[in-house]
Amino acid sequence: MSDIERDPCPQCGEPAAVSGRVCPHCHGSLLVDVELAAPVADPRARYQLSRELAALGPPAPAFPEAHKALASPRPVLARSLTRAEARSLVELLAARGLPVRTTPQRTSAAGSPSPASSAPSASSEAGAWSRIAIGALTAGILLAAIVLWLRSGRAASNEAPVAATKEEGPALAVPVSSVPLSPRGIADLATPSTVMLRSGNSLGSGFFVDKDLVLTNAHVVADGNATVTAVFSDGREIVGSVERRNESIDLALVRVRDSQAEPLRIGDATSLHTGDRVVFIGTPEGLAFTVHEGIVSNTSRQSLGVAYLQLDANVNPGNSGGPVLDSQGRVVGVVTAKVQEGEGLGLMLPINYAYEGDSRLIAAPSPAPDSGKWRALLAKVEEEDRRKVERVTQASRRAILLSVARAPGGGALYAVIGRFDSSSPASETVFFTFRRPDRMVCGVTSAVERWQPVEVNAFGKDPHLMRWLEKNGISQTLYQGVALLNLKECPAEEIPGSELVLEGAAEGADRVSLPDQPAPPSPSMLSPSMR
Repeated sequence: MSDIERDPCPQCGEPAAVSGRVCPHCHGSLLVDVELAAPVADPRARYQLSRELAALGPPAPAFPEAHKALASPRPVLARSLTRAEARSLVELLAARGLPVRTTPQRTSAAGSPSPASSAPSASSEAGAWSRIAIGALTAGILLAAIVLWLRSGRAASNEAPVAATKEEGPALAVPVSSVPLSPRGIADLATPSTVMLRSGNSLGSGFFVDKDLVLTNAHVVADGNATVTAVFSDGREIVGSVERRNESIDLALVRVRDSQAEPLRIGDATSLHTGDRVVFIGTPEGLAFTVHEGIVSNTSRQSLGVAYLQLDANVNPGNSGGPVLDSQGRVVGVVTAKVQEGEGLGLMLPINYAYEGDSRLIAAPSPAPDSGKWRALLAKVEEEDRRKVERVTQASRRAILLSVARAPGGGALYAVIGRFDSSSPASETVFFTFRRPDRMVCGVTSAVERWQPVEVNAFGKDPHLMRWLEKNGISQTLYQGVALLNLKECPAEEIPGSELVLEGAAEGADRVSLPDQPAPPSPSMLSPSMR
């Protein structure tokens, strides 16, 4: 814990983590508000500073909130931040020579924030989108970016274990070496207990964890009552069936009767350290019983509430479900995914998910590992997931500039705007700027009075992500509306070829480059008064 930065608690003076929200000593709030001593009077300086604050992303406020706050008599730019979160705002404002301070929240007698200090903050609005190109009206682009970023989501399961036959684990199992084994030694030990699995159009791997029971990824085995064929390293093929599946942790048990295979010994993923060598066996691209050696390159990755260990190794389709073994031949994880954005990187699901908690599928190893490390890892993952939910929720509430269109016949110019919401959004006022590389051309205030839903199927191929979005109440419906751009105050010759920016929109989806002649919008998007 020595690497955790601490400062005195503003309530009791005891040292507390700057990233904490509640003091562990007095249970008072550690959260602060970021304030300026005076408003920013110069409109140009206020505009520029608002853009710089919005560019920081969370926890800084979005452009509209920052611009409004900087003009108020007592500018409060952000509320309810940890002291670590407040730093980026304080550093930016101090660098501009502005008198900035952080004000501790007041707490009630019970130690919880008082109602005045616990009000929700507009500064939680997130700009967490990756830079993506938004050109013509293509609603699926932003959703596809979310899929790439968030990947598969998880939910909780309360199913009881199936393979928990004995508390001390399987009676017969492949022996574990007391000294480190070579990759060849691990392969000789584990390959007879590993199988290639065919289920419908799916091909993957699995390994025995008990008599006639194979553990694999849930996504390897088909849904429903489809049979699963297990292919052994000696050439045998046995038809099995899915006995249990837990979609929330992407694990499944397959019953393969009369296998005569010994189960592998189960280990503890929390015993691994960055730099440890591991071996995994799988069926990459259909090449059965391929043995890989890799390095644990990170022990604390997470994707939407699920912990993973990152592998520096050649993970490919078909490796899913295969065992990851430590230097003593114990299973410490299940190969689950390839990192699409990285070359030679994969993710393994810790084997602890299979035997810890209410959702366990197999018996815990003996002696039982230290569950304290596992609970600490899950707590860290839960906190990171909570922060991601906040970022995505806030970002999904911000507008998206989808395209620019000209009315039929070369008339007025319109901006097509998108919003994620559970129901049709209310009418709203929006602010645009036209920009050249070296300057702002002009500003335009407009309104969106009518919204209509857009048919979007970008999430349809990722059921895990769908469940995660639904679990966290994040809207998946995109609405679009149009805003008339009144160009009376803009130099007509400067508009073609400029860049239109929707101020306060989601970062990476806030601007469109204007062609010389924008295409007309769909007639269905125009209100009767626009036609």
